[in-house]
Amino acid sequence: MAIYARDAGVWKNVSGGESTVGNANFTDTATGTYTENGVNYKYITYTGTGTVTFDRDGFADMLLVGGGGHGGNDGGGGAGGLISLSGRYMYAETYTVTIGAGGASANTNGNDSQLDLWVAVGGGFGGVSSGNGGNGGSGGGAARNGSGGFGTAGQGFDGGAGGATGGGGGGSAGAGQTNAGGGLGGAGTSSSITGSAAYYAAGGNSTAGGASSPTGQAAYGVAAAANSGGGGGANTSNGGSGIVIIRVVV
Repeated sequence: MAIYARDAGVWKNVSGGESTVGNANFTDTATGTYTENGVNYKYITYTGTGTVTFDRDGFADMLLVGGGGHGGNDGGGGAGGLISLSGRYMYAETYTVTIGAGGASANTNGNDSQLDLWVAVGGGFGGVSSGNGGNGGSGGGAARNGSGGFGTAGQGFDGGAGGATGGGGGGSAGAGQTNAGGGLGGAGTSSSITGSAAYYAAGGNSTAGGASSPTGQAAYGVAAAANSGGGGGANTSNGGSGIVIIRVVV
């Protein structure tokens, strides 16, 4: 099996026996360009469902984040699942890109985001009235005395359990949340795929979980930001919609 490594922005076969494979190229209008360590990149960001067309086979990097779960009256919503891929081979064809909406009502998970066969699972809802958190990309935090929802392996962590006086924080792609009874949601994951660092897929804060965090958590009673994949804060707040970003070397 051939093994490839990126050298100055070009993917090269380092195992021998096959020719070098170059970078993919998309023909859609780029959202932006930047240069990092002497390598030029362009990227395209999807905040709604659409298509992306490649006119050349080769490698691309991508970030997929599912929609975040709705916050419960006690438990924070779970973040959407996060998939970060480097050097994935894309064919010269058109692919459908689907962006998952955030959970918009109580006991509602976020929706999945998808590119080709890769699916970032929507986040689990936060627990309501002593109920458990929902399972999803990341698990929703439980209501008081409930159990946190389960995250999806490789995409997100479990939500926090509820305590006697408050719910658990929502799980995130960056961390599980075990601080029951008023805990913060799990921290978001930083990505610089656009050339600037931004946080995605943070869990929502639970009852009295504090203000919004620099790592992306939605505060108690506050909806998660659009296209962040964050879970909604407790007190029945909406989850954030997902996002897909594709980057190639130019």
